[in-house]
Amino acid sequence: MPSMEQELTFMEVRLFRLAQTRWKMDRTECADIFREHDLLGYIQDAYEEFHEQGDEANMEDIEAFLSAKGENIMAELRKESLEMAMDMVAAMGAETYAR
Repeated sequence: MPSMEQELTFMEVRLFRLAQTRWKMDRTECADIFREHDLLGYIQDAYEEFHEQGDEANMEDIEAFLSAKGENIMAELRKESLEMAMDMVAAMGAETYAR
């Protein structure tokens, strides 16, 4: 049976990998966010609560924590997605017009 320290490490790794995927960042970018906002310390402090929740709920908690500190990662991703969608619509319109 893993120790609490091992469980905490597993949780930190899972949440880091989930953040990379969810925030569409490479390891370095994600590590910078984790370091800048001491997210590993935050996860350690919230371990008891996080241990009882699922990873998705924990990520929502982390994102709320970041948002309270002025780091709104999800808003940036939504903006990026909207810009991509607008570019695709413009390209499709140009293609249709060219025909």
